[in-house]
Amino acid sequence: MFKHFFIKSILSLFLLLFTGVFSVSQEHFVNDTAMARKYLRERGEVYFSFSVPTLELRRLSNIVSVDSYSDGRAFANANSEEFELFLREALEFTVYTPPGEWYREKRRVEGLWNYYPTYPEYVDMMQSWADDYPEICEYVDAGATVEGRRILFLRITGKKSNNEPKPAFMYSSTMHGDETVGYVLLLRLIEYLLANYSENGQVERLLDDIEIWINPLANPDGTYFGGDGNTIVSPKRRNANNIDLNRNFPVPGSPDYTKTDREPETAIMMELIESGQFVLSANLHGGTEVMNYPWDLWGRRHADDAWFRYICREYADTAMHYSPPGYMTFLGGVTNGYDWYSVTGSRQDYVTYFTGGREVTIEISMDKHPPPDSLPGYWDYNVRSLLNYMEQAMFGIRGYITDAITGAPVVDARIEIKYHDNDSSQVFSDQSTGWYFRLINEGTYNMRFSAEGYNPLIVEDVEVRNRKVTRLDAQMEPVFVKSDITLKELEKGLSIYPLPARDIVNIRIDLPRKAPLHIDIYDQSGRKLTRIYRGWAVGEPKHISFSTFDIPGGTYIIRMKYGSSYISRRFIITGW
Repeated sequence: MFKHFFIKSILSLFLLLFTGVFSVSQEHFVNDTAMARKYLRERGEVYFSFSVPTLELRRLSNIVSVDSYSDGRAFANANSEEFELFLREALEFTVYTPPGEWYREKRRVEGLWNYYPTYPEYVDMMQSWADDYPEICEYVDAGATVEGRRILFLRITGKKSNNEPKPAFMYSSTMHGDETVGYVLLLRLIEYLLANYSENGQVERLLDDIEIWINPLANPDGTYFGGDGNTIVSPKRRNANNIDLNRNFPVPGSPDYTKTDREPETAIMMELIESGQFVLSANLHGGTEVMNYPWDLWGRRHADDAWFRYICREYADTAMHYSPPGYMTFLGGVTNGYDWYSVTGSRQDYVTYFTGGREVTIEISMDKHPPPDSLPGYWDYNVRSLLNYMEQAMFGIRGYITDAITGAPVVDARIEIKYHDNDSSQVFSDQSTGWYFRLINEGTYNMRFSAEGYNPLIVEDVEVRNRKVTRLDAQMEPVFVKSDITLKELEKGLSIYPLPARDIVNIRIDLPRKAPLHIDIYDQSGRKLTRIYRGWAVGEPKHISFSTFDIPGGTYIIRMKYGSSYISRRFIITGW
């Protein structure tokens, strides 16, 4: 009987405890859900955490914006639609005060870069630097955000030139509006570069050898959610439409590449990145301290994985050396994006897959929006790494690709590393100069150059050393004749008169059959001046005339492409 009573008591106690725990857990769930919806009403986003295995996290990262992941626990951000989808997973979660609320600055603290500027101060800073250093600094207003704030860049480059194209480099920060350390660090970096151009050898080399673009604030609507006149009060992660901008870029391998359905901030950045042809870039974030490199989307490695690890290791090791113990040590300081947690639509994947550039994400501070008196410390930890990272744009393989007959640039030529490149890791020559840059880890490589209308060219045993330049120019032989047209017919089909020309050049085309027809004018250095015609030869004579009013006297080259065949002819303009 005692045994029966004992068992019954134990079962009753267990049921009581279970019911109590269940009730507390249920109450906790209800309270957190209510708190989440309060934040969603007030801010349009909610910050929370939940426990989840790595494999399951990769699925959930397509539902919410995962912010960080460690020891089986994910920290995430969601808008209203995403949060409702997350609730269907029936996972326990904890809601937190938004990171932008962890610190609220009440007044501007005097001192050296130990404050967050107001939005008007930010705009004035950018404009005043361009005004104060007009020879080396240009103010670029790239466009408006959802709420009409501006996406601003400064283009900084030195006065010296060796008459070769400079690689274009970009730093950008705070696309998550509540991750504010990089914002102030890039403002300070601008001032440092401009003030030290004539005083510091490294800065002088950087400006003379690189075209540097800096965008300190990629999401001003999120950062100044609390108002333009405040020194960043209550910033939020997302833009004014509550979209995570670092999940809004085209996805590698996807046919959905249009800019039209993307957020204004994303479309502006895509337009500038594609027109700028940046060889190397980085975007600065916060929430932990680690260098994150592509891919975010795929588990397979980028062709230049070794080079990515090398440049990230260099940044992290330098920052560790000049900082207190523990800084930049998360995941050893360097991680592949997918190895950490997968992301769809990140900017570093877009840049690296679609534009021929290379980009990493620099997680620069454990606190997203720390007190401003900590900002000078972050500068001291990172300034050398920021400068060294820019230098990496100067190294690797570079050169001109030209027509072996005329010396004209071969534009949009494809440059591949044989048995190495994959997943769109090849690069292309510039569309006006024929110049190319190929960043790559040290080693010996076989290179293949190809372009429409030219025979492929293979150059073997190209040696590369880290932090060195390998110069490799390529002269490509044009495919003059196809089986259906002879060189004599092609030459006979192009007539130029009068020769020499003075005010008007006349061109007569008489080709035997219909085919695409392009006619361009180049100077003797191989620089394309203008396109005279782009259309079709239709099997009957065609007459084209153009004025030489804006062209000084000298010798020039007319280059005609008929189908896949090319011919070039020199002619003289006497001048006005």
